[in-house]
Amino acid sequence: MSLLAEFYREELQRCHHQLDSQRDCYSQQTVACVEVALDRVMAQLELLCRQGRADQVVSGILDQFSHVSARTWVDGRCLH
Repeated sequence: MSLLAEFYREELQRCHHQLDSQRDCYSQQTVACVEVALDRVMAQLELLCRQGRADQVVSGILDQFSHVSARTWVDGRCLH
């Protein structure tokens, strides 16, 4: 595995751990959809890196994930 793919894998795994810690804030269906998306991208990281698309794909996912997770907690309380 390339170093770049490994870096992105670690970032996506951080998202997965954060999702796990906020699991009770989302429906099971939402959590399952996000997990499928994260797993799909992780499975395709090598290909995305070879195509030069990994930065665009992973940064887009991380950006969307950070916006959603940032709105989830206010003062330690779940909003969803």
